[in-house]
Amino acid sequence: MPYIETHVAAFLEQVAAMAAAVPKMRDVPPDMARQMFVGMAQMMDRPAQSIARQEDLTIAGIACCLYQPQPNDVSAKPVLIYFHGGGFVIGDLATHNSLVSEIAHLLQMTVVAVDYRLAPEHQFPAAYDDCLAVAKAIADQPSAIHHPVSGLTLAGDSAGGNLAAAISLVMKDKVKAQLLLYPAVDFAASYPSGAEFATGFVLEDADMKWFEHCYVPADVARNDSRLSPIFGDLQGAPPAVIITCGLDPLRDQGKAYAAKLKAAGVAVHYDEVKGHPHGCFQFRAVMPLAQDALAEALRQLNKLLA
Repeated sequence: MPYIETHVAAFLEQVAAMAAAVPKMRDVPPDMARQMFVGMAQMMDRPAQSIARQEDLTIAGIACCLYQPQPNDVSAKPVLIYFHGGGFVIGDLATHNSLVSEIAHLLQMTVVAVDYRLAPEHQFPAAYDDCLAVAKAIADQPSAIHHPVSGLTLAGDSAGGNLAAAISLVMKDKVKAQLLLYPAVDFAASYPSGAEFATGFVLEDADMKWFEHCYVPADVARNDSRLSPIFGDLQGAPPAVIITCGLDPLRDQGKAYAAKLKAAGVAVHYDEVKGHPHGCFQFRAVMPLAQDALAEALRQLNKLLA
């Protein structure tokens, strides 16, 4: 049996008890799944941090949300761009507001969260294209940020980690660091953790197959580096903080990506949140140790940026 942290065990028992009465997101239409994800985020996550300036804006035609802990400082500063998770099908600015506001608060850094297009209405490479367009626009110093941009950090969880990793590889000259939280980085291969945690640990194998079916057209090569960044040119990639979860089917591919980056000479801080499932940073209200793990990941990111 794998190690399961005490708060996580109670959460998993509650989820199992509810399973008979509540349909899984993969079994309902995408619009309904998105509403369910919003409800889950509101129930399981901590209250959002109060940020001095938080405003909706549009960058490169894409809806975004700006978080600025220090709104009156107009000197050149770094910006973190955040891509939310949700399998490219669910998730939005609302589902990740608490997490993103926490990151902005702990880093005391300007953060821009991106509301990229979702599948199945918009399949690959729509999400990638949207996120790349926003990153390029911010690198070009848009006035909407309210201060000059001295460098970019790309960040995201799960599918958002996939997007952050992939775009970091094509913007190596602009991106100072990447923060990848339990990222999906390989659509082509199978890993032991995928089988070990296929059911019963929040993200299930059937969920991942549903997400892939919605997002990736059948004729797209699964080793396309825009989809599976583990197959990209990793030489000269930005330094990375990569966090995986001990009970996550994606754990081993995140660990493999960290190893490949290190082999390519990239500075990497890798850590595993022991005894926690995929998505734990959105369950911080019921998994308090996930808050500590998030704070440590951000401390490590600051070290890389320094």
